[in-house]
Amino acid sequence: MDTSRTLPRLDFRDANRIRDGLLSKRRSSAFDQSLFEECLLNPKAFPATGAVRIEESELLDFRKSCIAAVDEVKESNADFNSVFDVVVGRQIETFGKVAGSELGIPAVWDFLTLVLLPDLAIQRFTLSEDDESDKRSLRSRLSGGDRRHVLQRLWKRRVVFGAQIVDFRMLTEDDYGSLLERRLTHEHHKLARKVSMKIINSGFQGSARRDYTRSLMRSLVQMSGVVQFSDADLDHLDDAVEHADSLVRQIPGLAVAIDIALPSTNVRATPKARIR
Repeated sequence: MDTSRTLPRLDFRDANRIRDGLLSKRRSSAFDQSLFEECLLNPKAFPATGAVRIEESELLDFRKSCIAAVDEVKESNADFNSVFDVVVGRQIETFGKVAGSELGIPAVWDFLTLVLLPDLAIQRFTLSEDDESDKRSLRSRLSGGDRRHVLQRLWKRRVVFGAQIVDFRMLTEDDYGSLLERRLTHEHHKLARKVSMKIINSGFQGSARRDYTRSLMRSLVQMSGVVQFSDADLDHLDDAVEHADSLVRQIPGLAVAIDIALPSTNVRATPKARIR
């Protein structure tokens, strides 16, 4: 039996108006109960499909759980941004079990971000007073459907890579960007997980890791022009990733970088992280 709920959408024009207000600071980023109720009553908020609509109380409970999780981060000495991404992503993952495929709809993310959780969205990315490029960047962070969306990207990470990789912060922001901005790994989740483990176990750090990851993805994307990748054929995916890794490790600069990053470590003898 399907127990998923239909989530509210935010009309495109309303989303632009609210987003512009947040970016210009004409509108407070604080949660507005009256705006929340107004948007829920909008005839365009829910599609006329006859599906069960999510209750107002369920949305507010989701908000409370996110606020509580972030408050705990603030009280700790942990790095705010990275831990924010983990704990809020975990709340979204739980909420997604009720929402089902609804989280694939950009207008749903506009509602969740601009109406239900605007204060959390703004907390995560600081807005400079006069920096126009900063405002353009934040606009994409607040636009549902954008791969850089402040909350949607956290949900997508857990869908693609799984809780273990995300919760233990095994990938860097650069890693996530390289993997999720490529259609190949964005759509093929099992391939993405195998590539991520290859990056994690590569032995590279810092700029060398970024170069390795970009080169590895470039090699795989080139291979996809002549080779069909299928998540159903795990052995084939293993072979493809191993081949791409072997090609990348022949790049002279990277070979030197790994010696510098791990001067006293036998890389082959180093225990490897594994994902079940």
